[in-house]
Amino acid sequence: MSDYVIDKSGCWVWAGSCRAGGSPIVYREGRMVSARRAILQETKGFRIDRRTKVMRGASCHPKCVNPEHCYLKRNHEVNEAFLENYGAHRRRRVRETTVQKIERLEKDRKKWSI
Repeated sequence: MSDYVIDKSGCWVWAGSCRAGGSPIVYREGRMVSARRAILQETKGFRIDRRTKVMRGASCHPKCVNPEHCYLKRNHEVNEAFLENYGAHRRRRVRETTVQKIERLEKDRKKWSI
């Protein structure tokens, strides 16, 4: 797995295949796998759970695959960070219970009846 070039900042810039979004990929056993995950598994010698994302550092090159610059994050941590950053948790609609809906309809009916 030598499809990378080492730049002056220490990042291993991936020179192989990439997804449409630009994240580096490699094919293993007929499946498309993240190059960061594959290199990290190869260098550290352990298997990474599929519910864990391999993230790159904020100051790294977008195609950096250096295992020293990568860190692991569980999927639920990534989702919580997304919700906080983009305010999605505030946009969630509260569902009315059936009783509340009936009360609201009765109130509207009384308001508009003659």
